[in-house]
Amino acid sequence: MVARRTAMSHSPSARRKSILKFFDFNDPFFKPLWIRIAVVVAPALWAGVELMTGQTFWGVLFLAISALAFHGLFIAFNPREPETAPDKEAD
Repeated sequence: MVARRTAMSHSPSARRKSILKFFDFNDPFFKPLWIRIAVVVAPALWAGVELMTGQTFWGVLFLAISALAFHGLFIAFNPREPETAPDKEAD
């Protein structure tokens, strides 16, 4: 019952934001160019492998993932600064 209250206390917009955070391409982790290139190229290469072996569904799926990553990491990329924890004052 406690878990049910906790799950219900989150608004739909909070759940949506947490899902979108999963696909946060503006994270400071993606600031180096080589990481962004690797994240785009890796699924594209795997899509090529899948398509060459006749697995059309998986090939198209990985091409879509690569296209989403390309858009998020090169077209709409706006990296934010890393968040720092607030300094705690000594008592």
